[in-house]
Amino acid sequence: MALLHTFEAMARGGVPGIQALHRDFSPFVAHFTSFKAMIPVQDCVKSSGTPKAVAKALKIADTQSFQCAKAILETRTIRASTPSAKDGLPRCVCLSESTLPGLVAHAERYGRFGFVFRKTDVFKAKGRPCLYLAENLYTHVDSAGEREGASALEQELRGLSNMLCLPGFGKVQDYTHEREWRVLSDVRLDETRPVAVVSPSGFVAPLRPLLQENTVQVPIDVFFEWGI
Repeated sequence: MALLHTFEAMARGGVPGIQALHRDFSPFVAHFTSFKAMIPVQDCVKSSGTPKAVAKALKIADTQSFQCAKAILETRTIRASTPSAKDGLPRCVCLSESTLPGLVAHAERYGRFGFVFRKTDVFKAKGRPCLYLAENLYTHVDSAGEREGASALEQELRGLSNMLCLPGFGKVQDYTHEREWRVLSDVRLDETRPVAVVSPSGFVAPLRPLLQENTVQVPIDVFFEWGI
């Protein structure tokens, strides 16, 4: 652990000091886009594609994801949508509080373009961490929030819930590693400003003119090569 950075963090107060001592904690959350663009890449891997075939598919996915990221930056809005494969759930913006090494793997599923925010800013925008519930509890919360006449609190609780099913206990749905947060509305970048934008290194230059002032650019493939 870096000694000087640890002392500097502890001098700033409680939470930075805790983070300095527990490196599994992150003060940031990130939204990656887009999941759909990565499906052909995953299919290529599943079909035992060659490294060149996978690289070609990834290049196509990056181009599609770039268009989505570009639209977000131009409109200054991340649009809420229904979480993948969860039809009927309230529309939301999904984010992950994984640490940086975890985000590299996360991007391989959800696209290699991401918007990074401070948790405190997302919390002000009414974003909250998700609950991971056993199937019986999730079913209860889901039914209560879906029924006609459900209260706003019941609907919000449903929107923030995930079903947890560990290996060996039925259909695997263990997404706890993503440490998901959700904002049950659009995220306006002029109100909730990203501190960083993640992209493949080849797209750093095209994105730069669209970024807000003081937004850091993170080339995710360079971080992977660096061993993070």
